[in-house]
Amino acid sequence: MITVERTLHPVGQGAFFSEKFRDDSGKLIFCAVYDCGNKDQPHLKKVIDSVFEDDDHIDLLFISHFDSDHISGIDYLMQNKVRYGKIVRKRLIDASTTVFVPFRYPAALTVMTGAYQGIANLITRFFENGIKVIGIDNRENLETRSDVSIPVDSLPNHTTHGGTSIGSGTMLVFNPIWIYIPTMMPSRKGLLNDFERELAKANIQWDKIIDDITLKKNQKDLRNVYSRVGKRGSVTAINMNSLLLLSFSPLELHFNHMICWNNIRYCCRSRYYNFNENSSCLYTGDSDMSNKQEFEQIMIFTEQTLERYHQYKWIGPRLGLFQIPHHGSANNYGAHVAVHRGSRHKGYIAAFVNYHPAKNVFSRRVKIDFLIVGKPLLHVTDNPLTEVIQVMGIN
Repeated sequence: MITVERTLHPVGQGAFFSEKFRDDSGKLIFCAVYDCGNKDQPHLKKVIDSVFEDDDHIDLLFISHFDSDHISGIDYLMQNKVRYGKIVRKRLIDASTTVFVPFRYPAALTVMTGAYQGIANLITRFFENGIKVIGIDNRENLETRSDVSIPVDSLPNHTTHGGTSIGSGTMLVFNPIWIYIPTMMPSRKGLLNDFERELAKANIQWDKIIDDITLKKNQKDLRNVYSRVGKRGSVTAINMNSLLLLSFSPLELHFNHMICWNNIRYCCRSRYYNFNENSSCLYTGDSDMSNKQEFEQIMIFTEQTLERYHQYKWIGPRLGLFQIPHHGSANNYGAHVAVHRGSRHKGYIAAFVNYHPAKNVFSRRVKIDFLIVGKPLLHVTDNPLTEVIQVMGIN
């Protein structure tokens, strides 16, 4: 039997979620992480140290976007942990890790400067350490995506200039007990098209950039492209993209327990909704769900996917856990996220929101909407008691 531990870690204003797979002996055989960062580095490092043991390793890392509160812990994951001059834990991210980023051209990010120098530095360190970096290409409509699946141990190698891409909605299959589907908001494909048009105007043929030397020759033009593409205030389109991740097992669960001490009343309500039969979770990062039509498009795609691959008997293709995007910010939220009456989809069983109570980002409107409809909402803050652990068993 394989045991899966999905954990929503209490890091405050940031995001850090992990899914660990263990065999009968308790040995870690696979690990996936979605985001790792927050505004309080000492607290984040303590959480990371409590999560990973000396021999652990991260196989897949999904980066929703490049805001510091979502990536600030990745450098720590790439370092050896040293105590009294001795290495007590090797790097959790190394050359055998695959990283997914919400942009079709990962290597192009290495030339960013100014406020985005941190993005360039991070992607450059990935390449320097031989880490496979895969971008998500969201040019196709979700409705027209063909069924494309790739075993996680057969992911494409990055090209000579660093980085490659897969289509939004591609299934990543592990062993084959688990499926990950990285995707992006449909509206963001226009931003990628704008980027490619600007590349053409600058006479940059991306397919001809085959090495670091050629890439550096195009640095100035690429930086000018970044300065023109999709700006919203001081934020470029590159960082407005947010990678969503659907995670679930296509197999029937042997057991499914949820541990959430500070949310115990919600756990009871979750059982009432037969949550124990559902392994699915949709991580949303800082995506914008304020548009009802776009939110429904994502939910319908999710339900169609679950219906195709789930073997649930009477529950049907209903999503289990849903992450309220952008720490519950009112700018990325609409009442339709909580209220599903009259919608074209079945909604989800429970939701969670990750935030720091003192940062004034989490909107009371979200809390009120969920109270009105009586839907479970799990609060994951910096308080250790708000940690949520879902433990599932698969034969």
